[in-house]
Amino acid sequence: MMKRFDFVAIGCGPYNLGLMTLAEKTELHGVCFEQRAEMTWHEGVLIEGMRMQTHYLQDLVTLADPTHSRVF
Repeated sequence: MMKRFDFVAIGCGPYNLGLMTLAEKTELHGVCFEQRAEMTWHEGVLIEGMRMQTHYLQDLVTLADPTHSRVF
């Protein structure tokens, strides 16, 4: 059976994760495709000991819903 989506997000970065978070509170159905098998942030360019190196204004998941399960 074929499933229909209202939108497709390419790459599961901060902006598309924020979009997916907001879409869950609507009747929109989206899908996010990521090329890699596991999530990595800024692979090869992180400061030692850091997990994520994104400016807080680019963290759209937390701004969309700070209690969402995808906020870590």
